[in-house]
Amino acid sequence: MRQLGYRTVAFDAAIFDHVQVTNTDVFYRTPTLSGFAFDNFHYQLISLTPVRILLNWLENDESKYNELHRKKILHGFGKLKQAHTLRSPVFVYAHFLAPHHPHVFGANGEPVDPAIRVSYYTPIDDTVARNAFAKTYRDELHYLNKLLMQSIDSILANSKTEPVIILQSDHGSDAFIDANDMAKSNVKERIANLFAMRLPAGKKAPLHDQVTPVNTFRYVFNSCFNAGLPLLPDKSYYSTHKEMFNFTEVPNFCGAAGGKNAVAGE
Repeated sequence: MRQLGYRTVAFDAAIFDHVQVTNTDVFYRTPTLSGFAFDNFHYQLISLTPVRILLNWLENDESKYNELHRKKILHGFGKLKQAHTLRSPVFVYAHFLAPHHPHVFGANGEPVDPAIRVSYYTPIDDTVARNAFAKTYRDELHYLNKLLMQSIDSILANSKTEPVIILQSDHGSDAFIDANDMAKSNVKERIANLFAMRLPAGKKAPLHDQVTPVNTFRYVFNSCFNAGLPLLPDKSYYSTHKEMFNFTEVPNFCGAAGGKNAVAGE
């Protein structure tokens, strides 16, 4: 993207640092209770000084996991709604760790602290817990959809140039997943991904029902920049936590289930 003259921008919208992309031209960190927010360069610079000790003390009230989780999600959506104000051309990346346990929003956006603690590494093996997980998942998803549509509407209404918009999940839910035993897992649930793309008017992406995320940007580059990139095989793989690099190819359920990928702008 930089070779095409694009700046890269990312938001601090996830509670886990390992899913963040911070090596962008601009990285917006979540403001803290101390009232400060820094870009990545200044954050790293300040972390090398005694000022970091003071900021850690001021941020002590934010140590609660659920509160910080909510704060990062709302910060990300707030920045996303303002994406049209960024100097163009720009590539904006936002990874929201939601709907992801713990589910910390109710259906109307009210803060909740789920009674059922769920971990990917500890499977849900109780019907009551699974039903509670499903309810909090649906409630949070309802609110997130509202925030997402508000953000998209704002971008479309205020962008001077028609944007490319990609909505894509990295995995499905895990109500029926045993991270250590594939035989006990609902693989279809885990690899079920949302994939929707909006291209500018006149641009076309010949998607098929079984497209996988590996080809997302190849479609964009081919459609918008005439890149001529060959598509990669659309395959899905599963691995357990114990043997995370021992991949087993699994069926691509999207087409088999009659699911449809979406593209607008054709």
